[in-house]
Amino acid sequence: GAVERLNESALIGEHALSPDRSAAAFVAETEDGATESLFVVATGAAPLAVSGSEGPIGTLLAWSPASDAVAYAAVLPSGLSAALYVAEVDGSGVAEIDADVSLGLGAGELAWAPDGSRLAFTAFVDAEQRVFAANRDGSDVVDLTDAVGAAVTRGGFQWSSDGARLAFRDATGLYVASADGTS
Repeated sequence: GAVERLNESALIGEHALSPDRSAAAFVAETEDGATESLFVVATGAAPLAVSGSEGPIGTLLAWSPASDAVAYAAVLPSGLSAALYVAEVDGSGVAEIDADVSLGLGAGELAWAPDGSRLAFTAFVDAEQRVFAANRDGSDVVDLTDAVGAAVTRGGFQWSSDGARLAFRDATGLYVASADGTS
């Protein structure tokens, strides 16, 4: 097949192909060269800037299973931590996941529920990495590790195939929790 260049500006961060392989998301400088943004481009189309964050885009980037949204982390203006966002790829909006926790810089993990309705991520609370789940619109953030008092290890969570539960581990054990935080 033919090779197609999808951008004109310099790539400066992460990139990912959508699950349906119809589009790519990438972090690049904006036309003014002073800022960076998350762009989505479908094959044969012009890139569309979809990010709504104020700071540089971080290293986390994950497509929803239906290829209709991209979750990403962006460095906050303080430069000391990051926030998590979900951008609709049609440009219709960006939601901030208001977890009131620190994602750190370049830390954390991110994964969509199989149906794309919720997002799981790791963040730091009192220097411990924990697993959280939230609705894609940023609401209903739940600390799934709070009930067991476990600090998860990197690579330590996985969605069940029906999206109802998450499995995660700490240094000594494996846990399964309801994705909505109930028992």
